[in-house]
Amino acid sequence: MNKFLSESLTPYSLDELGGGLPIEKQTFQSGETRNYQQIFADLKDVFIEKIIVRDPYSGSNHGQDSLLKLLLIIRSLANTISKINIHCRELHKNDDFYKSPILLEREVGNLLRKNFDNVLCNVKVHGFYESKKNFHDRSLEITVTDETGQTVEHVYDLLGGIEKLMDSNHKTTIFHYQTNG
Repeated sequence: MNKFLSESLTPYSLDELGGGLPIEKQTFQSGETRNYQQIFADLKDVFIEKIIVRDPYSGSNHGQDSLLKLLLIIRSLANTISKINIHCRELHKNDDFYKSPILLEREVGNLLRKNFDNVLCNVKVHGFYESKKNFHDRSLEITVTDETGQTVEHVYDLLGGIEKLMDSNHKTTIFHYQTNG
């Protein structure tokens, strides 16, 4: 009875499993220009109910610049943005650019409020140690509502995060897929 479980299973064909989510993949090499209007074409002329940014470094000094640049590009495409939620992480206490979570939350919040009138902006700074193991992935989750009230969530998984997406000197890959909001 030393039989492997997999030997007793009946495999399914790809047709039986069905499609799954279509996932778009875009890879940009170092030095390659990024066409943000094309990357975020699905956001053109839409009502954005909310943007959730999950990037541990989006609150750092350089990260804030990249974050703002990205959000301004999205705003230039969309008709309206109702809400922006930022999830970033506290830097290590020995980092030269360390700021306390309260100061970081206030700084990023002020940056957003200054540039996004009439948009509800929330910033959550996760503690360095509490989030180090489970806060690594970087993504944008953008909920769009159409004129009929239907919602679709656009998810952009960003290898290398926002900073690498916004800096053409770095290689990066973006995975984009949609779910029903």
